[in-house]
Amino acid sequence: MATTSQSLQQNIAGPSWWQRQSFRQMIWRTIVYVILISVAIVMVLPLAWLLVSSLKPETDIFFYPPRWIPNPATLNNYIHALKGEFFRDVMNQAQQIFEVSDYLFNTLIIIIANMIFGVTISALVAYALARLRFRGRELIFYTVIGALFMPGVIMIIPRFVIFSRLGLINTRWPLIVPAFFGYATQIFFMRQYFMTIPTELEDAAYVDGCSTIRFWWQIMLPLTKAALGVQLIITFMYHWNDFLDPLIYLGVKPELATLQLAFIQMTDPRSLQFGVLFAYSALLVFPCLVVFFLFQRTLIQGIVFTGVKG
Repeated sequence: MATTSQSLQQNIAGPSWWQRQSFRQMIWRTIVYVILISVAIVMVLPLAWLLVSSLKPETDIFFYPPRWIPNPATLNNYIHALKGEFFRDVMNQAQQIFEVSDYLFNTLIIIIANMIFGVTISALVAYALARLRFRGRELIFYTVIGALFMPGVIMIIPRFVIFSRLGLINTRWPLIVPAFFGYATQIFFMRQYFMTIPTELEDAAYVDGCSTIRFWWQIMLPLTKAALGVQLIITFMYHWNDFLDPLIYLGVKPELATLQLAFIQMTDPRSLQFGVLFAYSALLVFPCLVVFFLFQRTLIQGIVFTGVKG
């Protein structure tokens, strides 16, 4: 009877603390956090080294063992980078090779044009594929899907031949004209978002005499701010970091180069200042970080709710 009583008391008390579900969940959660933190450290480590090196004097950058805390820290590298002074001559004097403001202007022209025309045209095409009924709609949509599976590199030569025949090489137009036709990724993304909006809104608007373009502009676009924000952020980051296309179409004219291309055109490893190079690279990374941290909620919301009805 005593043994039976003890077993009953153990059953009533429940399992041991290491057998409880809450304990197992805590262990699993701890393992997941350790893995995520480890991956985050590996991803952030190169960026941290870039920022630390940009604050070091030239003689301390390649010091071994590496020093993670600059001593002394200096902003001279950033000053020279903003002035375009990347090299030193035989007299050890910094030489200005370009005006950073000019190449920033070239970069912003390309970015703004693609953000305005690319996103707008893509949203218009996506609305037509999602809502309008016309012959050939499915064929156009499957063509867009097919374009998503095509690697971008296989289009380099055909695009170059087309723009060369049109006489647009060594101009900004090859970097802007594709935006006039929309982008496959943006069209597919926006179409999926438009499909989540109830059709009753469209029916009610048509009953009140609203045209298709007006409905798209005044009703659909405001309802898809999150998706539009995602496309604007992605477009900005892509063209801010784009190096290959400017190299192909603007390589002959340095005065039209973007920020990413300008420094490479002037590279001379024999007299390069690595501290200024790190500072210039940090300046190029900084806008993308600012945009992401300011609009990360919009970015995540737009991606999560795409394709979710309700």
